[in-house]
Amino acid sequence: MIIHRLYLGTWFPRTSIHLKEVFNFLNEREGIKGLDPKKLKKLHDTLGLTDFKLHEEFDADFLNASFQNGEFIITEDGILLIKTANIIESHDHEFSKARTFLLEFYTQKLGPAINYLFSLGAPIPRDIRDIKTVLPFIAVISEAGDENINEIYSSIQERPTSVVKGPEMEIHRSPSLTILRFKNTLPDMIKLESFVKHDIFFREFEFQLEDYLGRHRAFWDEISKIRDSRSLRYKDFPEIRRRLLEIRRTITYVEARLLQMQDILKERFHTIAKDESDFLKKYGLRRFEPLDSAGAYTKHLWEMTREYLEGTITLLHTLYEENTQRELAVIKMTTFAAALTGFFGMNIAFPWDKEWFIIKYDSFAVAILVIGGSIIFYLLLKLAVMNRRFTVGSSENLIIKK
Repeated sequence: MIIHRLYLGTWFPRTSIHLKEVFNFLNEREGIKGLDPKKLKKLHDTLGLTDFKLHEEFDADFLNASFQNGEFIITEDGILLIKTANIIESHDHEFSKARTFLLEFYTQKLGPAINYLFSLGAPIPRDIRDIKTVLPFIAVISEAGDENINEIYSSIQERPTSVVKGPEMEIHRSPSLTILRFKNTLPDMIKLESFVKHDIFFREFEFQLEDYLGRHRAFWDEISKIRDSRSLRYKDFPEIRRRLLEIRRTITYVEARLLQMQDILKERFHTIAKDESDFLKKYGLRRFEPLDSAGAYTKHLWEMTREYLEGTITLLHTLYEENTQRELAVIKMTTFAAALTGFFGMNIAFPWDKEWFIIKYDSFAVAILVIGGSIIFYLLLKLAVMNRRFTVGSSENLIIKK
């Protein structure tokens, strides 16, 4: 068995502007204005690059760079491909070593550099930042039997979940590893890596849609618990509102991301060469139309989620404003009590009155009683307002629980 190349690949939607910013970072050790120059230099030195070049092509720009025992490629639409530089002729030790080498380069060097380079601007919402992803590996092999493939998957404690067979090669997949087993000769490296890029793009595109679909369901369920709850406590409103606004920020981010993903998908569809398209079609990977439909469906679901959220925020504001009117009524009642205090105060002796020394203790007692009563009266009303519970329910009637 010969393992010709091992790739680690991922995709995060980017643009040609981002690609040039990465190139400027590699070329001049400079980043976006506002980043720490010392940290940028340290991250650049950590990469240990030996060569890099920006290729401005007719269909799509890309950047490739070399480091000791490896290379990486970044395309303008965000595909990141890290690969080994040498052929692996044995499996038991060298494959695991190469896999660890690529993973460590990404997680400890390249990944932190790119994350810091794009750390300014609108932050990624916490709900999206918490996404746990599996970084896919792709191994290109030849002169291998079924037992060799089983050995590779056993070494990472996985089993192949699908197999696609074609005239030139077989594609074996598991959650974290795809094996391309060529039957005879390998295609040229440009054609091979074009196939690998498309494979990573389609896989990651579908994964992100699945994740956004799952998060739509989670958000819808979270909002429904508020809308369908039997009652809401007024003192919980600030926390509920904070969470709803956080969901709104996430929805705004996801809607922008889905639009960008569809734009990239269409751009890839219009720029793909016919021979590449035919090669993908042989192995069921020409998935532009299905993914475009899935993206449009997911986008529609998030639009529905936004409408549902905005209705809930409006409902909450209505309840809040109604309760504010009740608080104003409390203030009015407290003011009335203060007026009564003033009235009684007219019959209380003051230090300049002749009878002060005779009834001063009674005057103190009455004043303390009236003022203390007013304070207690206000606090009890305030407590009642804060602990009011609103019956919401599916009918959304604004019924106040007495």
